[in-house]
Amino acid sequence: MKVAFSRRLLAPLAGALLSLLLPGLGIRAGLEEARNSTPARLGPVIARVDGVPIYLGQARARLQGLLAAHRPSGGEGGAARWKPLVLRSLVDDVVVLEAAREMGVLPSQGEVRKAVQGLKGRLGGAAAFRRWLREQGMDEWELARRVRLQMAAAAVYLKVTEKVAVTDPEVEAYYRDHLEEFTVDGKPRPLLEVRAAIEDELLKEKKDRTYSRWLEERRRSVKVEVISKEWEE
Repeated sequence: MKVAFSRRLLAPLAGALLSLLLPGLGIRAGLEEARNSTPARLGPVIARVDGVPIYLGQARARLQGLLAAHRPSGGEGGAARWKPLVLRSLVDDVVVLEAAREMGVLPSQGEVRKAVQGLKGRLGGAAAFRRWLREQGMDEWELARRVRLQMAAAAVYLKVTEKVAVTDPEVEAYYRDHLEEFTVDGKPRPLLEVRAAIEDELLKEKKDRTYSRWLEERRRSVKVEVISKEWEE
């Protein structure tokens, strides 16, 4: 729905999920997957979250994505400033995936393969897909890991926020407090015309806050052992 009078109401859903969708995602889906994966390609373990390993290769991939996106100055010094954030985001990856497993919403390998195949089709076939992977600096195995994380994160977000709702008093209060946003040529739009847009905005904000609180509680509930101190805060 286009709401020309309020840029706030056109903001895309971001908030709590933003850190999970950054370039260079690299995660472990839990102890079982970690044991069955190929650690040699990921390098040494730099941290563990309730025993689930986080590898140097994952951290470097995430860091490269952040550096490419933000282009910080200062060379290695700039990279060093990002390392604690990278480790925290990788810890969150483990937290979210383990929560997805507990909630019964962890995507299956078949669902992940289907999503990857769908992307391959949208890119125009196998050759275009391989070229795109090279441009992204990853292989299909890495892409599957990123897709699995994104699918799990979205499913956990929906599960955590499924009971969040917006009340009529909240909508009415928002309308009164932001009346200038709904005023065109000096005349306020009726609440009936803008109610749906307000509800969408308030629901997004409440869901993001609910998810953020949930994630903070989950962070506090896990044991994080940092092995490589250069990635520590």
